[in-house]
Amino acid sequence: MGLGNPEERFLKNRHNVGWMFLDKIAQHDWKEESNYLFQECLFNGELVVLVKPTTYMNSSGEAVKEAADKYKIVSPYIYVVRDDLDLPFGTLRTKKSSYHGGHNGVKSIINELLSDRFVQIKFGIGKPQDQDIYNYVLSDFTEEEQQKLPIIFNYAEQLINCLSSYEDMVKLNKKIF
Repeated sequence: MGLGNPEERFLKNRHNVGWMFLDKIAQHDWKEESNYLFQECLFNGELVVLVKPTTYMNSSGEAVKEAADKYKIVSPYIYVVRDDLDLPFGTLRTKKSSYHGGHNGVKSIINELLSDRFVQIKFGIGKPQDQDIYNYVLSDFTEEEQQKLPIIFNYAEQLINCLSSYEDMVKLNKKIF
């Protein structure tokens, strides 16, 4: 589940890094359901359903629940790809969920699934120094950051090959830049 906001004006925002990453690893065109875009892909011979909620970030849980119900995926097998203000830009962190960390999209997922037992794949976006958090997360990555994102995404793509082993995913946690 790659979190983001659906309108074109949000596509390069820091808050849309989940969508951006799924677009990077997508294997074909996205199909549409009522609250999300999806595609079924094979990674290491296993079926993986990539989902981009088309609800706004704060209502991501509606789409996650709808997709989880359709595919009969229980929460320990749900992986939520999202931004994290508390991690410096260029940092990847994998975490078994237990707390939303103030992220409204994750709060929505916990509320809809009635569970916090899913894995979070967090992309550090850093904290703003001269603007409020709302405007910061809804601002585009800087030109320099946009040039580094493909490198971060290439590294993060290795996580997809470790989906069956949380311990192997955690070994990939690191500050890239």
